[in-house]
Amino acid sequence: MATGTLAKGRPTAVRESMFHWEGRDKNGRVVKGDMRAGGESVVAASLRRRGIMTTKIKKQ
Repeated sequence: MATGTLAKGRPTAVRESMFHWEGRDKNGRVVKGDMRAGGESVVAASLRRRGIMTTKIKKQ
């Protein structure tokens, strides 16, 4: 699990949630899935690195 740090060096837990996403792959096919992440932007960035352009991201 990812952790952040406060100014005094104490670790803090990053809250992760489940997200349902839909998008299109490099060939234009519709793909769907679920991902645990800290936010919608994290989901979008992760999928973009995999070559998937998201069309919907919804927190579950």
